[in-house]
Amino acid sequence: PPVVVKDGTVKGHVTYCPTANPNVNDSVVCTAPANEHINVYSFVNANTPYMSNPPVATLVTDASGNYSATLPVGQYIIFADTPFQGQTSPFTLTAGKTTILDFQVVFLLY
Repeated sequence: PPVVVKDGTVKGHVTYCPTANPNVNDSVVCTAPANEHINVYSFVNANTPYMSNPPVATLVTDASGNYSATLPVGQYIIFADTPFQGQTSPFTLTAGKTTILDFQVVFLLY
C-alpha cells in the first residue's frame, strides 16, 4: 500500500532587533536569540484564546536562532516565550510540505 503522509514541517529563523524598525538606524544590529523557547499552539479561530490550552510542542532555537518541527496537519500559531516575546500569524501545515516562518521578537523588561 502507498505511504500516507499525515505530517507537515514548520521551520524558520527568529531574530531580535533592539528597535521596532531596524531600517531607521543603519547601526542597529539584529541578533538571533539562542536557546529561545517557542511554543506551538493549535489555532481554532481568532475568537478562541489559543494560549488557554497547553502547547502542542515546545521548541528551542539553536545558536543561530533557527527552529524546526514536524507536526500533524492542522492550523497553528507560534509564540515566543520570555525574556523575548513575539508571535507568528496563524498558519496551516499541509501534509508533506514545509512552511517557513521567520519572525522577530522583542525583549521584555520586568
